[in-house]
Amino acid sequence: MFFLFDWISLYFVFLAFFIKSPRQLHQRIHILKRFRKIHRSVTCVHSEAELLRLADEILRNKIDGDIIEAGVYKGGSTCKLSIAAKLTGRQLYACDSFEGLPELGTVDKVHFHSNGKDEKYHKGDYRGTMDEVNKNLKNYGEPSAVKLIPGWFNKTLPSMKNKKFALIFIDVDLYDSIVTCLENLWPPLQNGCKFFTHETHHLLTIKAFSDKTFWQKNFGINPPEFLGAGKGLSRLEPCLCYIKKCARRKRGVS
Repeated sequence: MFFLFDWISLYFVFLAFFIKSPRQLHQRIHILKRFRKIHRSVTCVHSEAELLRLADEILRNKIDGDIIEAGVYKGGSTCKLSIAAKLTGRQLYACDSFEGLPELGTVDKVHFHSNGKDEKYHKGDYRGTMDEVNKNLKNYGEPSAVKLIPGWFNKTLPSMKNKKFALIFIDVDLYDSIVTCLENLWPPLQNGCKFFTHETHHLLTIKAFSDKTFWQKNFGINPPEFLGAGKGLSRLEPCLCYIKKCARRKRGVS
C-alpha cells in the first residue's frame, strides 16, 4: 500500500516539475528522461524527488552564479546537476576526497537521528574513485560542465571563497565537514540563493545550521531559517533541507 502511495506521489512530483514553468517544458522533459536513466544506472543515495527539486531551483534561478556540490560518492547527483548546469550555462564544482570518509573524531563515530535512531560511520565509507565518477559523467552526465575538485574539504574549499554560487548542495556526513562547508561556502553564496544539505535527519546537522554562536562569530548574523530540519522537505524528500541567503540587514540579522 505504501509502495503504491509513493509511486502515485512520485507521479505528481514529475507532473509538478513539468508544469512549474511551461516555457521550459522542453528542458524539463529532457532533464526528467536523463535523471531517470541516471537513477537506474548509478548508485544514488538521494531520492528522485530531491534532485528534481534542485534542478527546478537551478532552472528558475536567474541570479548569476555557479553550482557547487560537496560530497560526490559515485557521481549520481553530480551527473544530474551537470545536466542542469549545462542547460543554464553554469559551472558545477564537484568536491570530494574520492577516498571516502576521513579518520573520524569522537563526535562523528555515531550520529543520532531526529527519530531516535543512530548511524555508525567508519573511515573509507562512501568512497567513490575519480575514475568511477568520470566514467559515470561520460556515460550519463555533461563532463564539460563539471570541474572535479579532489581533496579534503579543509584544504580545497577555502579556494572557493572568491567564486559566486547560485546553489550549494552538500552531502558530507560528518559534523566537522558540515562546519567547514558553512565557513567557506556561505560567503560566496549569492543573495536570494539556497544552501541545501542532504543530512536533515542528523542532530549534528541541525546543530551546525542552527548554532547562534557559530553564525554570530563567523558571519555576524543570526542563523537563517532552516527549512525541513529534522524531517525533510516532504515525504519523498526525507533527507533534504535548506537555508536561504538574504541581503544583510542593518542590525546584522539575515
